[in-house]
Amino acid sequence: MMATQNISKRPWVCSNDNQLARYERFHEYLPEPFVEASGNVTREKKPLLRGPFIPGIASKALSRGIGPKKLGLILTAMRKELEADWRLTTFTLHGSPKEPVTISFKLSTVESEKSLVQYMLNMAKTNPIINENLFLKIHASWAYKPGDGYIHFCFKPPWWAPPRAKHSMSYGSPAYKNKTR
Repeated sequence: MMATQNISKRPWVCSNDNQLARYERFHEYLPEPFVEASGNVTREKKPLLRGPFIPGIASKALSRGIGPKKLGLILTAMRKELEADWRLTTFTLHGSPKEPVTISFKLSTVESEKSLVQYMLNMAKTNPIINENLFLKIHASWAYKPGDGYIHFCFKPPWWAPPRAKHSMSYGSPAYKNKTR
């Protein structure tokens, strides 16, 4: 006892004493992580609220969807709206499944070109016909005046993709490499 008192003021703990460290305590109180489900066999199944799942029919999806078959209805609705707003101007509305939708106004019949461009910008953003059918404004062909007396506004339908250039001078093409030498 005297020897242990000289070494330390704390009481001597024999190695046979089972004292648990702080992290070793309370393991006996932890719940079992896996509890076997005993009621699975006898559990009553709830009835389905909306019936079983039946996948959609193709004809139903085509009639409600957006596609080139609906283009005639879209152009008619747009024409009626433009005629109501721009009665005194002459315009053409052109669109086909393989081309963008183009609205061309004759410049000689338009009073203010600025107001027309602002109207078309507003139409591209807020018109329900354009928004519901996911038409996008083509920036390169917006308020375009080629010199034929018309101003053109183009929309890209979701099913149409612009054609790629056949003979482009891209960085990896052989024509580009031959030209740089």
